Amino acid sequence: MSLFYSTDGGSSWQSTAMADDGVAPDQTAGDDVYTGQIGPQAEGTTVDYYIQAVDNEALESFDPTNAPASTYSYTVRAGMPGDGSGTASIWPDSVDISQAVTETLTVVGDGSNTLLSVAIIVPQNWNWSAHASDVSLSGAGFSVATTAVSGDTITVNGAAVTDADIGQVIVAGLTSPGTATTSIFVVKTAVAGGTLAEIASSPQVMVGEEETQYTPIADIQANVGEYEGKVVTIKGVVTIGAGVLDDQYTRAYLQDESGRGINLFDFDIIPTISRGNLVEVTGTIEDYLATGAIDATTEITDVSVTVLDTNQPLPDPVILSTDGAQSGEWDGTWIQVTGVMQEDPYYAGGGYNLNIDDGSGRYTIRIWETTGIDVSEFAEGDTITAIGTGSVYSTSYQMLTGYQEDIFEGQPVTEGIGYASISPSKVKASRKNLTETITIWSDVDCILTDISVVIPMSWTWNRPDTTGVQLSGVGFPEGTSLEISGDRTILIHGAAVCEPGIIAISYLDAPKIGETSTFRIKTAMEGQSLKDIQNSPKVTVEGLKEAVLAIEPRVFVPNRHAFSEDDGFLIEFNVPTNSRVVMRLFDIEGRLVRTLIDEEQYAGPGQAMWNGRDELREVVPVGVYICHLEATDRDEGKTTTDQVPIVVGMPLD
Repeated sequence: MSLFYSTDGGSSWQSTAMADDGVAPDQTAGDDVYTGQIGPQAEGTTVDYYIQAVDNEALESFDPTNAPASTYSYTVRAGMPGDGSGTASIWPDSVDISQAVTETLTVVGDGSNTLLSVAIIVPQNWNWSAHASDVSLSGAGFSVATTAVSGDTITVNGAAVTDADIGQVIVAGLTSPGTATTSIFVVKTAVAGGTLAEIASSPQVMVGEEETQYTPIADIQANVGEYEGKVVTIKGVVTIGAGVLDDQYTRAYLQDESGRGINLFDFDIIPTISRGNLVEVTGTIEDYLATGAIDATTEITDVSVTVLDTNQPLPDPVILSTDGAQSGEWDGTWIQVTGVMQEDPYYAGGGYNLNIDDGSGRYTIRIWETTGIDVSEFAEGDTITAIGTGSVYSTSYQMLTGYQEDIFEGQPVTEGIGYASISPSKVKASRKNLTETITIWSDVDCILTDISVVIPMSWTWNRPDTTGVQLSGVGFPEGTSLEISGDRTILIHGAAVCEPGIIAISYLDAPKIGETSTFRIKTAMEGQSLKDIQNSPKVTVEGLKEAVLAIEPRVFVPNRHAFSEDDGFLIEFNVPTNSRVVMRLFDIEGRLVRTLIDEEQYAGPGQAMWNGRDELREVVPVGVYICHLEATDRDEGKTTTDQVPIVVGMPLD
């Protein structure tokens, strides 16, 4: 058997032998699959080729049958613009020697390209099972993607990764190297029609290195003299972000797990110091004593910031009396006080002062103009609650409050008020285009004005805008406003929920595997901050118990002039986790035409592509073919099947 090819339009032909001997490029000897290889060609070269077979009686056959008058062809491409674009990160990015670990790689587009394929190469010095069952996907960018594993390479196809729709590859069954090293998980990306190319900076994992040693803020605040002038690294959640208290410089606050906070100062606004961000900050400790002040402010200056995560919950504030807050102990720390307004708010040097007293002593809440907080509704005699950071000004201590939701009339609320239910509360895995209806109500004397709903990360919301949400019920009267934050948080303002309010969320796709999903609900009465209700509603996602096939209802016309496994008819399927999967094509008489999949294990949903050819790579005749899927659940031993017809046609011209 010979492979003939031409690079000059068929004026001259070269040939190379095709073999079934298991020697590269042939993979398996004696499997009746013959392999030949055409050498590298220059970019832009069009290669025409055909196959000749000669039997022992010198009888010849060709593919295509009338070769060389008709041939197959391809053009050598160097890739497409956008191949190798995007960024990737990995977590955890530091592990111990010989540690069993699951790594999560997050892939993000660059804003200009949509990534359709992603490949990840596990470092050779890592021990890995290389099983497809140890790879799972999440994120909107991988909502319909499939995975394939070949050696140490994981390939994700059918992706749609952008800067907004990220994709995550979760790789289990990994064991780190036995010696200290830095390992690179090479990431490649490709756009439509492109070729996988390595991104500019593939993520790294430190093996056997000590983790960054963070200095507890409580230790710094208790021993300022020892730390002053020294460079430290801290990690915590931003309580007041840059640009809030001052629109010229960074004057922000961060608090860590030690329960204490600290001021971050820089002569430039650092936008990554944003409320709710979990950050790593390195800088120099300075104990700054303003002229005439009774106490110094401990701050970190000349800071460098790394964002580790976003949208993190704020620490619980330390609840103090108005007299108890009058102490340098709370410098930079997230605190809460409640008291009676001693006079109307008054303007003083770039902001407003609100003096309150709970009977133990006066305390000042400082509201800088740059925060945008409206204090016009507060008046002498009102009981207000304020949350902010402890600070010092001149001869007294005060609180710095940065956000409207952190100051409100009345006593504090520690838990969201109200109740919620969801329907349907039970769905099957991989169900598409669902509508989940959430009903919220409250006690008779509590009217909820603000509500948020967070859609679980494992669910795909295909229309993350206001057209995907419908409000109804007495609790959502005319004038109720609706907005979407990010790609899965629904915010409702101006509600009047005592009687039920109904939130219908459409265009949802259920997770691909079984789980219990919580739709997180927060509520607030007027002027208060959103708090989680005691029991957010849950949806039980039932894992798939049977094989399911899905195809587009159309006539399939195979490409008779080009041979490609990726050019053809898409067949989507889903099977129970940990199944042996066999997908075969039969003609209408029941004769086997092609085996598309025969895998010992397969996890969840997947795709197969049929190019309209049989096992001999010949285009099949026009007619009806049956796609038959068989899945054997390896845990229960149960075999289920599904089948769909595929109609093959021919061009009209």
